[in-house]
Amino acid sequence: MRAHQENDFPGREIALTFTNPDFAALVTAYGGLGQVVEKDEDFEESFKRALEFADRERLPALIELRYDPDGIAPGKLLSGIREDALTRNAAE
Repeated sequence: MRAHQENDFPGREIALTFTNPDFAALVTAYGGLGQVVEKDEDFEESFKRALEFADRERLPALIELRYDPDGIAPGKLLSGIREDALTRNAAE
């Protein structure tokens, strides 16, 4: 939806900004293991810790993967869609 908004109405995003809870903290509050991974290179170690914890404690382990919200698809950014639409609209 956001990509369509940026393409048809660049810079006028409506009702698509969401705030998530801190999932890692929520799982931790219930006795599980909650981790946040923001870089690809940190995933493997986090995954190992999650597996070890779940096996040892028999409790849930969660890995929250955070990524750039500007990314819409591999090699495609929302800001790029917006720029293309603005350029196209300026030329019309």
